[in-house]
Amino acid sequence: METRRTDQGGFLKLGRTAAAELAAATDHPVTFLTATELREALRRGEPYGEQILLEAELSPAEVLQYTHARMAKQSLKRGRPQRYRAPDGSLCLIAAVPEPETDRAAAAILLAWPNAAATDAGREAELAACEGLLTMIADWLAEHAGATSSCLYSPADEERIREAALSGDARLCRRLINDIFMRMYLEGAENMGRLRSYAIELTALVIRLVTEFEGPGVLSTWPAATHRHEILQCPDLFSLTAWLSEAIRDLTRRIFDPLPQVSSALVREALRQIDRDPAAPHRLADLAAQLHVSSDRLGQLFREQTGRSFSVCLNEIRLRHARRLLLHTENSIAAIAAACGYCDAPYFIRVFKRYNGVTPAVWRRGGSFHPEG
Repeated sequence: METRRTDQGGFLKLGRTAAAELAAATDHPVTFLTATELREALRRGEPYGEQILLEAELSPAEVLQYTHARMAKQSLKRGRPQRYRAPDGSLCLIAAVPEPETDRAAAAILLAWPNAAATDAGREAELAACEGLLTMIADWLAEHAGATSSCLYSPADEERIREAALSGDARLCRRLINDIFMRMYLEGAENMGRLRSYAIELTALVIRLVTEFEGPGVLSTWPAATHRHEILQCPDLFSLTAWLSEAIRDLTRRIFDPLPQVSSALVREALRQIDRDPAAPHRLADLAAQLHVSSDRLGQLFREQTGRSFSVCLNEIRLRHARRLLLHTENSIAAIAAACGYCDAPYFIRVFKRYNGVTPAVWRRGGSFHPEG
């Protein structure tokens, strides 16, 4: 029984890791649903059958969960992800993972597009790509569903790293990650297969931390979705160490020094001024005047150095501050909006959702990066 609990714990950890990686790859909220959640949702909803939407005994959340569980069964039966419109209006994709030697679902991975237009041609291409990713991840999880997993770190290790990051202690956070890094080499010495497996696990941990603090969009300039392939391509210990060291350094920098790395002193100073006081009414013309350069020149430098316009950079910095305030304070949405330079709370909510895929309230509840389970 103890071995089975260990196996289950390892599988749940693999599932949450896979969900975090998929969120980083697709820039969409991803949820990992466990077998317990799926069966409980079915138990609550099945007595109502097709009339479930008309029954007052179930909350909207329970109706939604039942819909996901029912579509997970369909995914398992048909052997491919299912696309459907949920009762809350969101467009969903779900892929189920089978239990070994049974026809029941061990878990499911769910992607949702709030208020998405299913007929949009660009959306169709995106959905097709996500279906492919879902299939790959579900297959990989199914292969590991009954296997024991030698975990490189414990939940307590991960929580200590998270607490260090929360406190802003970059040195402690990096030391704790380095401790796991060294443990990886001690436990995987002379076994490149095991070392690669540990490297994938450690990278996934740091990716989870980065997406938790900065949102999945922050990884758009780092190929998080391909890290497994890159690690598996490392031929020896030297190349693996070099790749992993650089990746971890780059990823942790995104937590503690998330401003774009630029060579222009003018752009760097403008970014620092915005970051120091995100609530100030920053305008390109005002910053250009302070830096003794024309606004056209400064705007051009922003596009050349960051690949984004001044207004996009301004929003990204303000929203990074907003995400942290949402997570780590109990301030109202309106107060957080004002603290980050948005005088109008409804406008702040629209901008936040456009950049992060969910509203500030959903982000605060953990809907963007904490798979349930």
